[in-house]
Amino acid sequence: LILESDSMTMVKALCSEALDRSPASVIYKEVRELINLSLESVNVVHVPRSCNICAHELARLSLG
Repeated sequence: LILESDSMTMVKALCSEALDRSPASVIYKEVRELINLSLESVNVVHVPRSCNICAHELARLSLG
């Protein structure tokens, strides 16, 4: 599985085992545990927002 995100914060949090004091750190920990339990191979990668224009446009159209 390749998980792509335009949020560098999320990518770093999911790739790191370090805990921080952010409100989302518990969620990131849970996601890492679910990934480790459920999937053999997961790559979390950063994709610039400009590469997601098509996905953002499709999401916007689906709302209208």
